[in-house]
Amino acid sequence: MNECLPGSEIINQSALQVVSLTLSIEDTGIGISPQDQLHIFDAFPQGNRQSKRKYSGTGLGLAITKRLTEILGGTIELESELNSGSIFTFKFPNVRVFDSAIAESKLPIAIEPNLDPVQSSVKPDREPNNSIIDIDRASDRLNPEMMQSPVPLINEAAFRELMDQLDIEQTHIWPELCQKMKFRELQAFSDRLNQWAEKYPLGDLLNYANQVANQLEPFDWDQLPDTIAQFTEIIESIEAKFNQK
Repeated sequence: MNECLPGSEIINQSALQVVSLTLSIEDTGIGISPQDQLHIFDAFPQGNRQSKRKYSGTGLGLAITKRLTEILGGTIELESELNSGSIFTFKFPNVRVFDSAIAESKLPIAIEPNLDPVQSSVKPDREPNNSIIDIDRASDRLNPEMMQSPVPLINEAAFRELMDQLDIEQTHIWPELCQKMKFRELQAFSDRLNQWAEKYPLGDLLNYANQVANQLEPFDWDQLPDTIAQFTEIIESIEAKFNQK
């Protein structure tokens, strides 16, 4: 059984009417162990069969909830004990109140969105417990145009400089990016791709940077995880084509 316990605390009585909004959702389910609470908001990678058995699916629900809460400027907290249920608490500081909304609904608060509309789609799983990221098969889903793009001539020094930066990204940043899929880190990744594509105008890099940016703008969770997983394949393709020129 789920119960929603909304609440608000007015922190500024000025004309702006800013409040701090707290929402709590409590259930009477099986609860979550302290160890599992450390990873409950992660997007489960393929191979984590224990997590799949416990949470029945690919683990996107709570991961997306946390991302959207952060985009709105809020935080989410969890209190849970095994066999005692769970409480999820959402906190949104500095929420502006609209007078018109209060007059019409007689509610104490109204949230002003601070993000672009998020597109969401739900489709039946073709296979049980599909992974949100399948790195081993990522090359099968690469954009054909991306793999066939010609490589403009750049000198050897510039190419090696680019490969050094891509190697650092792949080794130290990309693995956690695939695991967490945090919006701000995805945006930073997209910005770096665009900077590299502008400085080193290679066909595959340009196409990949555009693909990530186009999927990130509407927050396309249907395709974005697979696209992020293709990063290592893009690096290999860039290097192979440069060595063949």
